Parts: sequence; structure tokens; C-alpha cells
Amino acid sequence: MLLILGATGQVGSQVLSSLAAAHYTGPMRMLVRRPEALNVPAGLQAEIMKGSFDDSDAVLRALQNVTDVILSTGDNPGQVTREKRIIDLVRTISMPPRIIKVSAITASLTPRVSVGIAHGEIEDYLRGSGLDWVILRPTFFYQSLALFRDPVRRAGRFPLPTHDGAVAFVHVRDVADVVARVAADRSIRSRILSLTGPKAWRLDQVCDELGKRLGRPVRHLNPPSLIFKLMLRFAGGMSWEYAGMVDGIAKACAKGDESHVKSEFEDIMGRPPLGLHDYLEEAVCLFRK
Repeated sequence: MLLILGATGQVGSQVLSSLAAAHYTGPMRMLVRRPEALNVPAGLQAEIMKGSFDDSDAVLRALQNVTDVILSTGDNPGQVTREKRIIDLVRTISMPPRIIKVSAITASLTPRVSVGIAHGEIEDYLRGSGLDWVILRPTFFYQSLALFRDPVRRAGRFPLPTHDGAVAFVHVRDVADVVARVAADRSIRSRILSLTGPKAWRLDQVCDELGKRLGRPVRHLNPPSLIFKLMLRFAGGMSWEYAGMVDGIAKACAKGDESHVKSEFEDIMGRPPLGLHDYLEEAVCLFRK
């Protein structure tokens, strides 16, 4: 039995599609607060339980007869406490399942920054728990570029202060495909997999490629940190805490911390990862006026 914690999130929802595409035949369970928000592809043997990750009794019920747990609860306040509690609950099971933890590449940095601080603390806790584990560390998702679609639509401006830093963006579908592959192969354990795209791109290059598809120029802007966070808070509707996380990721990208292309995806999947052109082909409509 496979338990997915975070099935309605950006990665978790795509994991369901990846499992279906891989013809996964095993039983699975999802613990979600809002079952109506869940879209389960046809063909999956899915049991849906209503409950919160913060409800220990609900999590314990969901853990019964489980062999693997996909832990992808999202970058949000309380994540460290929540995921550590889940790890502790897994440890109480007589035959504890393997945990497949979706982390972030910034957890590999010294010092850790942005979302990598929380993910890194959880990683350390998991690795010291005595449980079987696999940790996935994706870079900045291509899909996160769509956070800036409104200024591109309105004014042909892309305000993301990465300066001259290149980013080996990864497609969320590739991350989900690796999760599905690991879930199907229980021999994979005690491994940290860094997941990147096939090439690192500077944001001015991304803007050039996007502009070609839109038929109009798109200019990369590097607003100061405070202005950037204020823009995310008031124009983008983000919480101040989440805006700070995004700003931290941008700073890491500016330093080149997310520029290193890794081979783990191709090693696991036997194919190259999706690239910028693959993403733009499917997402360019999001940036049109």
C-alpha cells in the first residue's frame, strides 16, 4: 500500500498522473482535507481518507498496512513540525514504511537558504530516524515561472532578480515521474537524488525564448530585494513569509546555486529530462495578453 501525503499539491497531484501513466497497479491511499479537490486518474486503485496532517490519529489510521509514504506536504508555515511529527508516527508502526521525501536543492547548500532551511532540517531528522528513506531534491520548477505571467502579459517585463545566475530548471512532471519510479522499486533506498533539467538558463535567455514565442520582446528585470518582496506581497497576493522564501530562492539562483546540471534523472528514468522548450511549448499561452 502506497500512502501519498500532499496529493492535492503541485507535486502530489502530478504524481497521481505519473503513476497512472506508468500503469501502477498497486493499492494506494491519500489523506486529504478536501477530497473534492482531488482528481484521481482512471485506473488507479485509490482509497481516499479525509483528514489533516496535523491530526495524529488520522495520520496513524492512514499509515495502517502501508509500505511506502510519499511525503510532499508543501512549503508552508509549520512544515518542519508537521513532517517531523509524521516521521515520528511512522516510527511507531511495527513494520515501518519507507519514506520518499520531496525536498529542495537548496537543502544541499552550506549554509542552507530559503525553503532549503526547512527541508534540510526535515532531511536531517529523517536520515537519523532509522527508517528507510529516499530524498528527492528538485531545482526551481519551470512551472514557477508562471508566477510572473501578469507583468509579462501587461508590460513584457519579467521581474525575477536572478541577475546573471543560471538555473537548471526542472519540470514538475519529471519530478513526479521519479517519485512514481521510486515508489515502484522498493530496492531504491538511502539515496539522495538531485533533479534538474538538461541545461542551465539565465533569465534573460528565458525571456528571449519566451519573447520569440509571444512575438514581442520580454525584458528581464532585477528589482531590489525589498521591492521584489513587496511586489510579491501586494501585487502577487503572497504572504510575507512566502514572498521571503521566493526572494531567497532568487538570491540562491543569482549566486549560481541552482545552476549545476545533474544526471540522476536520466540514471533513474533512462531518458533525458524535459527542457525549457518543452515547458514553453505547453505553457506559452499563460503569458499571452
